Amino acid sequence: MDADAHRVLREEQVAGKDCYVVESVAKKEAEYKRKLAWIDKASFLPLKEEYYDGKDELFKVFTADEVKDVGGVSTVVKRSMTSKKTGHTTTVVFSDVGYGLGIDSEIFAERYLKDPPRKWIQ
Repeated sequence: MDADAHRVLREEQVAGKDCYVVESVAKKEAEYKRKLAWIDKASFLPLKEEYYDGKDELFKVFTADEVKDVGGVSTVVKRSMTSKKTGHTTTVVFSDVGYGLGIDSEIFAERYLKDPPRKWIQ
């Protein structure tokens, strides 16, 4: 069962890209009451997300700051989350991104997530 109820509100552009604006409302108590997401129509990547608290006040904003084509796959390589209440921003940059690396699905078992093989985390 999905934890949120979703609906498409409208279409808008973000960073020159055509997006669907999707509202997600939490079905039960969660960190946020609702979220608005701007989803790129071409790649289906979230380019921006706004999180609203229990008082329906904006408290966090996510942005996909840089998207690159990595082996034919649109990939967010730089992203930020900003607290509207404190002004603090956390930015994450992904380097050396790759797809089709031959990683077996068993590597995503709980055992390996707790103690990953060194060859995949260097």
